[in-house]
Amino acid sequence: MGRRAGEAALVGAGRARLAPWLIAVLGGGCSVALKYDECAIDADCVHLATPAHPTLSCSSDHFCVSGVPEERLCAPLTEAPLDGATVTFGILAHLSGPLAASDQGRLAAIRLAAQEVRQLNLKPTIGAVVCDLGSDAEQARRALQAAVGRYQAAAVLGPTDSAMALELAPQVVATGTLMMLGSATALSIRTLVDANLVWRTAPADDLQAIVLMLRMGEWQMMKQDLTFDIAYASSLVPSGLEASLIGVVSEALALSPANVNVFAPGADLKPVAAKLAMGMAPLSVLLSDDDTPALVGALAEWGTFAHATTFLASSSARVPALLAATTDLNTLARVEGTSNALQAGPQTAAFRANYLTLSGADAELTPGAGSTYDAYYVAAAAVGALSAGQPVTGTALAAAMPRLTNARSGNYVAVGPLDFGKAWQALAAGEDVNLNGVSGEIDFDLATGDVVTAPFDVWKVNTKVSPPQFSVIETYVPKAP
Repeated sequence: MGRRAGEAALVGAGRARLAPWLIAVLGGGCSVALKYDECAIDADCVHLATPAHPTLSCSSDHFCVSGVPEERLCAPLTEAPLDGATVTFGILAHLSGPLAASDQGRLAAIRLAAQEVRQLNLKPTIGAVVCDLGSDAEQARRALQAAVGRYQAAAVLGPTDSAMALELAPQVVATGTLMMLGSATALSIRTLVDANLVWRTAPADDLQAIVLMLRMGEWQMMKQDLTFDIAYASSLVPSGLEASLIGVVSEALALSPANVNVFAPGADLKPVAAKLAMGMAPLSVLLSDDDTPALVGALAEWGTFAHATTFLASSSARVPALLAATTDLNTLARVEGTSNALQAGPQTAAFRANYLTLSGADAELTPGAGSTYDAYYVAAAAVGALSAGQPVTGTALAAAMPRLTNARSGNYVAVGPLDFGKAWQALAAGEDVNLNGVSGEIDFDLATGDVVTAPFDVWKVNTKVSPPQFSVIETYVPKAP
């Protein structure tokens, strides 16, 4: 992957390599213009694809190659050019593949943070490149290698999903690179053997499981012998939200395996909706990344059941697509859920306004936007914590993390452009700081790299207004068990 795909797969490349021999044989006396390029654009490579190399791209030297060519894996963030930068961050995001659409919101949060930090004119200057994880592990490994090798990134922001974070963690450890995760939440990340290099501002799944459990417990108190159904998107990620929640619920609320429904991400959800409808449980818990709107739309077709059941969804469901999932307001009115909350305060107000200007979207309705924004600022603060002249390495940045969340320091600093310069001043003076992010207090468990707490909203769909909107019922701030 990433190299010329070979003569067997790419006949055109073989022809190009034979060109000098052909010229020698045909030689003398002829003046013939010959073109040996395979391609000018990616579309020129389609006819050379094989089952072993189904996706081909046109490289800068006009050869068809498998996957994204090396020179197109990474590109500078326009808001944080590399010119004059002495420190580089690698941004690992899905710019292509099935996760590309959902990653755009988180990438916008990083762009905003990078732009704000750059405009503060802090020294050393931080630049950033964004590298395409694509849709397979091989391209993801190449993207990380390009960020660390070609651009000498001391820290990477991302990957944005847990599966890829687990896949790339050994490579991060081997290269001594800091990995800051803003949206990867799987519990199994916590137990990585990571040489203290993996940290995250995204709250781990057990925190959200606590909030879901509290909401389910309220239902259990209201109705005796209440049964639950749970439908969740299957994942290659061990110890995800479904594992966290099902483990607790099975013990505390006697959940039967018959009540657990698993579906593949992106699958036809009508059979899942039918099974939930036949179960007739008064509460159905829906756990998925991007499939909840489609599942609610399928459930709405079951009329009487959908109008009698409450649907409790997980964090990524609070998106505009859910409000447009069905025109059946009776079904929408029965949808509620939990999601990461943004803290109230001037720095969050500024973040939401600036994010809206940059992306055209509401950060509160963009899963992972706040915690991803915070992740960039934490990595930037770690740079500011290094001594003058100290080499900026991933190991050095990781060692600086305890200085950023010291509640005893007295230097309470809000993430964002309003106060961030104060953090660098205090750190340069040898003082510690206590960072407060737009997604919550950034208090790290120094043994695991996880934040120990984060705010979560419990919300519902309010259909009494037109168009329907999300309304917050209550906000919880759970702490890790």
